[in-house]
Amino acid sequence: MGVAPNTSEVVSSIPPIETGGNMDINELGVGSTIYYPIQVKGGLFYTGDPHFAQGDGEVALTALEASLRGTVRLTVLKKGDPSIPHRGEFTQPFAETEDYWIPIGLDPDLDEAMKESVRESIQFLSDKLDMDRSVAYAYLSAATDYEVSQVVDRTKGVHGLIRKTDFLEYVDVIMNVGGTSIKPVVHNDEFYVPIRTISELLGGTVEWDHKTRTTQIKLGTKNISAQIGSDVYSINEKLVFNSKVPKLLNGETVVPVSVINEILGAYVNWTTIDKTLTANVSLSTK
Repeated sequence: MGVAPNTSEVVSSIPPIETGGNMDINELGVGSTIYYPIQVKGGLFYTGDPHFAQGDGEVALTALEASLRGTVRLTVLKKGDPSIPHRGEFTQPFAETEDYWIPIGLDPDLDEAMKESVRESIQFLSDKLDMDRSVAYAYLSAATDYEVSQVVDRTKGVHGLIRKTDFLEYVDVIMNVGGTSIKPVVHNDEFYVPIRTISELLGGTVEWDHKTRTTQIKLGTKNISAQIGSDVYSINEKLVFNSKVPKLLNGETVVPVSVINEILGAYVNWTTIDKTLTANVSLSTK
């Protein structure tokens, strides 16, 4: 997402900079949302340099470089929009995934990048979740990991990983599937959703085999089987391993939200608007 500019001054385009480029944060995979400040009017968007995998820091300059095709959704957020991570001037990029809010610090000096990431973390917790700044500072020291994003470019990067499940008493969590809202269940610090409900809302049909405790799903061109407690799913008769196993909770077969993308093939995109975490679900076009 881009946050609309307040200035038309000329800025550097050598990445990484506050408006993006080569930040190399390996948590930002499918379903991530990233917020960029827009520093010039008429700013454009470009993406490239995809990786199959990389570690924090990308210390050898390259990772597992790849030719990939991505699908992105661009939204311009005007000043004061409740989706913006904090109030006041928005000057640093910020990201979020299913698991984390990710404040980002960028600076040629790695120490300064670290300080910037911590400042952004405190600002976010204070503005978005009404947390006292001194309490936020103490929380970050006790419970948040800070990682080096990259060091191979002129500008260095550090990002924090603020766990969303630490703040469930402060926020509401919903999943939006085609305009219908459902409430995920938190289990072992993960968000779980009923696989039958999700599949039917996406236009699929579902059958339950009581004897084998298996959910049979037909969704588009896919025939999917998910068995309670099994880390092996079947997709069109091909066995697929996934460590996120289905569970039986309150009489329903539930799966972690990540399974919705990895097994059902639907996009799940997380955004935080005011104090509501929303997972928007839509079928992939691939």
